[in-house]
Amino acid sequence: MGTGELVIQDAPSLRRLIRLAPRRKSFHVSVVSAPKLETLGCFSDVGYTFNLALGTNVIERLRVISFKKEVCSVKILAVDIYQESLDAIMNLMRCFPCLEKVYIQAHFDTEPILGS
Repeated sequence: MGTGELVIQDAPSLRRLIRLAPRRKSFHVSVVSAPKLETLGCFSDVGYTFNLALGTNVIERLRVISFKKEVCSVKILAVDIYQESLDAIMNLMRCFPCLEKVYIQAHFDTEPILGS
């Protein structure tokens, strides 16, 4: 499938924004105003491009592209790691200083190394 876009202009009651299994190769979500947004996920670093713009902050996959203002309403963050390091998650967490819970699902290569 191709690309997709969702723009949330004014959502005073939006509390959860959770992206489930990808159906498109590229998806962009722009949140202009959601003052009660508490739960955000699931960011991933593999297979598809997921861009999120929260006000002036821009996040692509697990990378913070633009960071201008902290989003203090977000208390819960979910991420899915295949390739990135924990440093990328720590950088992502800077955008959300009031986090209470961070859910990390890590996928590790379980293939044995030859010769060991």
